[in-house]
Order: sequence, then structure tokens, then C-alpha cells
Amino acid sequence: MTSISSIAHKKVTWLELFYDLIYVAAISVTAHVLAHSHHGAIAPDTLLKYILIFIPLWWAWTGFTVYVNRFGKDDTVQRIAYFVQMAFVIVMAASINLDFGSYYLAFMLGYVGIRLSTVAMYVRSWLQKDGEPRRISRYLGLCFLGGALISFSSVFVPGDVKFIVLYLGIFTDILLPLLGRKRVLVHMPVHHPHLMERYGLATIILLGELILVIVNGLREGHVGGEIVVSALLGFGIAVSIWWHYFESSEHIAGEDRKSSGQSVIYGHLLTFMSLGIVANVVHYGFHHELTVRNFA
Repeated sequence: MTSISSIAHKKVTWLELFYDLIYVAAISVTAHVLAHSHHGAIAPDTLLKYILIFIPLWWAWTGFTVYVNRFGKDDTVQRIAYFVQMAFVIVMAASINLDFGSYYLAFMLGYVGIRLSTVAMYVRSWLQKDGEPRRISRYLGLCFLGGALISFSSVFVPGDVKFIVLYLGIFTDILLPLLGRKRVLVHMPVHHPHLMERYGLATIILLGELILVIVNGLREGHVGGEIVVSALLGFGIAVSIWWHYFESSEHIAGEDRKSSGQSVIYGHLLTFMSLGIVANVVHYGFHHELTVRNFA
């Protein structure tokens, strides 16, 4: 008979997976930004927009994922927090566009909404916990509140300077946990098996997006030698990434690791961002819109 605790764990996993799927939809839209080429090349400002859109998405997902890792419990309040964040992610995803400035307000409100709901959960833990958990939840809650307020203040700044203010808040958010690692966070290590499970699930879903690119390439083109080679190479890339990722990350998930997990957390920014770029490499393998030099 399945135990109650096992059923509860499955519910948490299903909710986390649902949460990840909402984010992957937003990341898929973000990666599509790179699918716009002109005169055989991807403009440098398009690549910059991809990076600037991707970082807030990654950090918003990371913020709540790490909160749940340290303080999470399957109760009504946390479930509501998940669903509130999903709604804000949908707002962010709907506002992702090459014309970033025109959709900026909705994107920023979605991001700040996610961050403030995460802050609210830290404040909840601050009020409920004692000792080091109380100290850490207070530190992170105040840090993230400061970053969110800086980002929100960008609505009062005219012109392109608002983007600088938005990302100043984001980088404040990212930097303060790094500064507090040895002084504060070391006293409450993350749960590495859960952390690696969360990032591993997200990686698999993003690899699924790469497979979708291959499927669409086969469906849209006339099957021939070049199409088959592109599909095989794309699938080979996906398999190679899976193999390397899970082989290299296996030792990190050991139960005896005691750290803040920041190498995993911050390292996955490049991992996730690269998966979006690889998906576009495969896309352009099917659709010969780039010159050979630009494709290389």
C-alpha cells in the first residue's frame, strides 16, 4: 500500500513539474527571439535581447525553487504561491517580443510580481522559524525585497534608462546571496538531491523543446538527405547533452554535501541559456536562413 508520505511527495513533485512547464513555455518563447534572422545573420541586438529576457526568467524560477528547497512544505499557502507565480509567468511570457520596449511594462510587472510573492514566502518563514532558519529567511527576504523595489522603480524612469534600473535590481538580487554565502547561508545548506532533481527536471523539459524543433523540421520540410542528416545530428546533440549532463551531475547530488548550492544555481544560467541557443542551431540546420559563416 502506498504510504501517505509517498503520496504527499508525489503531489509536491507533480506541482513542481506543473510549475516548470509554465516556465519552459516562457523560455520557449524567449528562444524563438533568436529565430528571427535578417540578410543571413542574427543581429547583435537580437542576441542581447535574448540574454536580457532570459536572465529575469531564470532568476524568477531559481528564486522560488531555492526557497522551496530550504523552507518549503506542502500546504495551502505554498500551493497558492505556486499558482500566483504561474499567473505572473504567463504575463511575462505573453510580453516577450523583439520589440521589448513596447511590452516592457507587462514584462516588468510579471517579474516583480513573481519576486514579491517569493519575498512574501520568506517573510512567512521569518515569522514562523527560529534560530538560523529565521535569520536566513530574514536576510534573503530583505535582500530580494530591495532588488524587487529597485526593479519596480524603473517604471518611473523615462527612455532606455529604465532597462538599466530593471537589471540593477536583478543583479542586486543575484549578488547579495553571493555576498552572504559564508556569513549567513553556510549555516543552512541546501538539500542537494532535491536541488539537482529540480534542475535536472528543468533540463529534461528544455531538451524536449530541442526534440520539438527536430519534429517540426521533419514535418515542415520535404524529407531528403539534408533533412535526415539535420534530424540525426540534432538528435545526437540532444542525446549527448543528456548523457554529459547527468553523468557529470550525478556526484553533486550526494546526500553528504553541505553547501549553499550556488555553483549549481548560478552555473545553470549558462546551461539553460545554452539549451535555447542549441535549439536555434538545430532550427537553422533545417531552415537555411543564415549564411555559412553566421551559422558557424
